Formats: sequence, structure tokens, C-alpha cells
Amino acid sequence: MFKVVFFLFMGWVSASQVLAKDVGVVAVLKGEVVRTERGGEAKPLKLNDKLFEGDKIETKKRSLVKILLHDETILTLGPEGQTEIEKFQMKSKQDRKSVLNFVKGQMRVLYYNKAKKKDDLKLKTKTFAMGIRGTELLTSSQRQEEASVLVLSGRVELDSE
Repeated sequence: MFKVVFFLFMGWVSASQVLAKDVGVVAVLKGEVVRTERGGEAKPLKLNDKLFEGDKIETKKRSLVKILLHDETILTLGPEGQTEIEKFQMKSKQDRKSVLNFVKGQMRVLYYNKAKKKDDLKLKTKTFAMGIRGTELLTSSQRQEEASVLVLSGRVELDSE
């Protein structure tokens, strides 16, 4: 009886992650980085932790995290940064839909694979959203009312929100 109750409790605690498919993995981690699952509490991230749609990632002072998404996108979030993996649905490396919601700090994103359609990959900030196609970019925001973007290669389309 005790074993059955224990397994039921363990299944209930991690049900959101068991049912959800991971979207990427923590490839590099320095300092203190926390993840807040959709509707959950903040917990420390560790190297090789899996990430899921809806996860919010926050880096503390003198910290950074590099995330490798399953479509080969590399996301690097610098010190005192926040971002959310709002949406990530992938059929193949080119056929996928992704929305990253950048809140603050500095973030570098390298999209190795072009999307099939221009609206399939989006990066949102408080002030604008970008449609992305095989692009490398840096974005920075220290205050909620402004953000900047530097396109290193590729192309983006901006929409004010």
C-alpha cells in the first residue's frame, strides 16, 4: 500500500513535465539561474536540465545560461535577464512554430534553420515583436518601455505591439 501511494504522489508532483515534451536543454550554466514552470514556483536550473513550453528563465547577477533548443536554435541569456519559452511546436527543424518572450537583460539568439513561413518564428519584447528567418541577433532591454535589437546576420521583420 505504501509503495502505491508513494508512486501516485511522485506522479502527481511531476505530471506537468511527464506529460509535456521537452523543447531543449541547458547546455551552459554559470552562476544562479532559475526556471519557473507554467503555474509553478521558481526552482534552480542545472546543467543538462530539460526545458518545456511555458518555462520562464531568469538569470541572477553575474550569471548566464545557454540553451540549445531541439530545432538547433541557440539562446544565450546574460546576467539579470528574463525570457519565456511561450510557444514551441516542432515537426522538423524547418517546420516549427516558436515564440520567445524576452522581458529584460541581454539575450543572443542564433536561429540556424530558416522557418517555412515568415510568422513561424517570433521574438517578442514589451515594445515590439520580430518575425525571424534564419537569423542571429542580440536584443537588450533594461527598462520595460524600451528594447533594442542588433541583427548580426539574416533578416527580421518588426511589428510594434
